[in-house]
Amino acid sequence: MRLFAPMAVGIYAVRLCPIIVTVACLFVACHQSPPGEWADGTKLLNYGYFTIEVPVSWQPVATKSIDSFTGEIHIDSSTVISFDFGWYSNSLDEDKECDRYMIEKGDVYIADTTGATREKKGTAVWLYYGKADSTNLQKLRLSDVKYTTINNHKAKLVIAKKAGQGTTGVYFDSLWVAGSDKDRFQLNSYNLSKEKQQELLTAIKTLKFYKHPITPTD
Repeated sequence: MRLFAPMAVGIYAVRLCPIIVTVACLFVACHQSPPGEWADGTKLLNYGYFTIEVPVSWQPVATKSIDSFTGEIHIDSSTVISFDFGWYSNSLDEDKECDRYMIEKGDVYIADTTGATREKKGTAVWLYYGKADSTNLQKLRLSDVKYTTINNHKAKLVIAKKAGQGTTGVYFDSLWVAGSDKDRFQLNSYNLSKEKQQELLTAIKTLKFYKHPITPTD
C-alpha cells in the first residue's frame, strides 16, 4: 500500500513507498502570461511530482486519499477540477461510467428519458438501441477523445462536445514504473463553459511530471 496524504494549504503531500519516504510540497509562483493566453496572468502550482500553470484566480484545495495522491483546483465556488496521481487513476472512459447508455453482452441500451416502461436494467429504464459492433458509439458520447504527447508522455485528452455538458480532462496511462505497478495521472472537470473548457485545455498543455519530487528554486 502507498499513502499519499496532502494536508491543509500550503498543502504538503507525503508519499510513503515501501522503501523510500519523500515529501512533496505545493508551492505557488505567480507571473504574467504571454499575450493571448490568460489576461490576468498565471501561477505555477508545484505539487512535487508534477507542476501545472493555471490562471491566478484558480485555487488549490487539499483532499485526503489512500493509495494515491489526489487534490482539487477550484476554478470558482461551483467549478472544480480534480486530479489523481498513482496506480488507480480514472481512465475517463465514458463507456464505463456513462448514465445515458450502457453496453451489455454485445448490445447497446440507451436511457429511457420519457419515463415509459421498457426493458429494465438495474434501477434504471433502458431501451434497446442496437448491436455494439455495428453502433457508432461516438454519436452517443458527450466527449471526444484525442491522443497527444505532453511532456514526452502519451496523453489521452477528453474534450466535451458541447459547452456545459460532459467531461473535459486528461489521462496518462503510464508515467513510469512505480513498485509493482506504474504511476498514472488523471485531471478533469465536468460541464464547463466554453471559456473555462479552453482555459483547462491550455493548462493541461503545461503539465510537467517528475519521478523524483522537485522543490522550488528562486
